[in-house]
Amino acid sequence: MTTEEMTNVLTGLGNAVALGNPALPDGGWEQVGRHWRQLAGESWLIGDLYVSLARRFVRSVQIEHPESFRQAAGQGGVLYLANHQNLLESLFFTTVMSALARRPIGTMIKIWIRDHWIGRLLSDAAHYPEFVPDAVFPYRLFYFNDAEPRSIFGLLGEMRSFMLEGGSCMVHVEGTRAYSSKHRVTKISDSVVRLAVDAGVPVIPVRFAGGLPENDVEEKPIYPYRYAAQDIYLGQAILPDTLAELSMKDRKLTVLDAINRTGPRPEAERMNEPQPEFAREVENWSASAECLKEYAVLYQVLRQADPAAYSRDTLDLLAGRGASEWPDTPKGRWLANWAGQLLGERGSRLLRQGKEHANE
Repeated sequence: MTTEEMTNVLTGLGNAVALGNPALPDGGWEQVGRHWRQLAGESWLIGDLYVSLARRFVRSVQIEHPESFRQAAGQGGVLYLANHQNLLESLFFTTVMSALARRPIGTMIKIWIRDHWIGRLLSDAAHYPEFVPDAVFPYRLFYFNDAEPRSIFGLLGEMRSFMLEGGSCMVHVEGTRAYSSKHRVTKISDSVVRLAVDAGVPVIPVRFAGGLPENDVEEKPIYPYRYAAQDIYLGQAILPDTLAELSMKDRKLTVLDAINRTGPRPEAERMNEPQPEFAREVENWSASAECLKEYAVLYQVLRQADPAAYSRDTLDLLAGRGASEWPDTPKGRWLANWAGQLLGERGSRLLRQGKEHANE
């Protein structure tokens, strides 16, 4: 991405509010939607879903040092190093930052997620049958196996190659979610810090904020706690030459300090506004449609977002087109799977009954 293009993305004085900025058309979100539509040449279900998820759970993206970010992201891939508040924030981050920086992002995630519903949410998206020719999917997944610690070296080699080819990568430096907004990152792997130096790419410190309360939660959340919307802050770029001149101890301290100094200070951070009405809608749909709560969240996100740019397929699904009603084609089977997950056992029938009552 050229410096001129990046300048068009980042506006304002002081902090550049790249998303959630009232001075930008649609708060800056239109470019995110356009980015995801380009894969298929038109709107498509997962593009609709990912953008709707990001719009609900990301309140803003704020770039604290616009010129530093423009220079780093405009020259090639970068390594985003971040704290960790909830399980899905890496998806939200990838959804918005691949659009803002116009580069695919590789994310390191634990291998157990591959067989989790989240893993299916991530992998199924990349297998949509009707992408435009030569489309470059916006993210790549790098699975780390805790049971085989030495596998990290091969994984980091793959990530290095990905960045040398122009992609960026994102890593939650502690590898696990925090329990409280007051948490300060204190651990980072030598190998992760060395990755930036070996690949010759800048480090961009990232802080996810607003998604946890001050007091410890009992269970680490999948979404921001109580469905609040997070703010994403990007700090000043750390150049690879700067890190190369330091001892490993000082490299790690430099990166950890940069993450903790980005955005609100952990001791002063407060959770953003919870969404109890959305929580009730999720619980009601999960119970009435007999679908997993996780998929009920996805359904409600789609249902409550602005459908103006939705694909015909998304609108049909929301109207109750069930899993058995899609054609026996690659795209039809792909959509049938999603309809079955989002509508559950009874959702299609409930939606059709509701439509019939409305027409009486």
